[in-house]
Amino acid sequence: IVLWGPAKHDASFVSVPAVTLARGDRLEMALVDRGLWSDTPLGRTGVRWDGGSPFTLSTAKWTARCTLLDPDEVSVRARPWMESLDRQLDRIDAARVDRTQPEWGRPVRELSQLRGRFRDATGEGNFRYAAGYLGWEHPEIQSRLERLRRGEATFDEAAAAEVEAIRQELSVPAPLVLGTNTLRLSPSSRTGALPLRVEAGAGFDCDAFQRALATLSLIDERGYSYSPTARLRDKAGRRCEVDASGPRPTPPLSGTLETASPRRLRLLRLPDGSYARID
Repeated sequence: IVLWGPAKHDASFVSVPAVTLARGDRLEMALVDRGLWSDTPLGRTGVRWDGGSPFTLSTAKWTARCTLLDPDEVSVRARPWMESLDRQLDRIDAARVDRTQPEWGRPVRELSQLRGRFRDATGEGNFRYAAGYLGWEHPEIQSRLERLRRGEATFDEAAAAEVEAIRQELSVPAPLVLGTNTLRLSPSSRTGALPLRVEAGAGFDCDAFQRALATLSLIDERGYSYSPTARLRDKAGRRCEVDASGPRPTPPLSGTLETASPRRLRLLRLPDGSYARID
């Protein structure tokens, strides 16, 4: 059994669920100090269990105090973490799609926290904390994992329907004006990238234009938003980049607007909160 304790702590608590011991069983423990570039073994020790609890495993560098819990006590200790799961799952179930809100009202905080490794600033736990007592296969854990999957899928389905509704409200892709510059986006079946052409007048400022592009969001078919990265060059091959040295590019420029989206992009969200259709 391999467990990761919290980083940069001189003391920590870990639990090993659903282990059955018999008198005379050999128990061994080894600790490793995890570093950024390498790990440092801190030694190993063992003991034959005599049926008592708590018992101690110890080396010159560390001491582990081990306590065996019966099912009733496990349930008592797990209860606060189960209640934390339920509170967060309730918020996921209550979330509703709202195109005016960041991430369309998606319960990003709860989804991330439930899959995380540690408590958040408010003390909310996650599945890892609860399962540390009950075990991942426990029915109470499995039923809540299914509730998480169901709640996330329900929101994703509603968000996908909202994406399609917005697409139907909008006209086919048309040139967009960003500041004094005209953008022409070409539909693409490739995920995460769109061909882009920029037309601008004299005095084109790459820095200002790139910063303006950073205010946009690209929306995929499930309603997830992504910050775009523009990779643009002029006809002479000069790149349009923030704080770039060397000769400045001359419009028109062409290239791609890219994101980390693994899915096809559907919408472009503008700084004023409106949307443009891109496919």
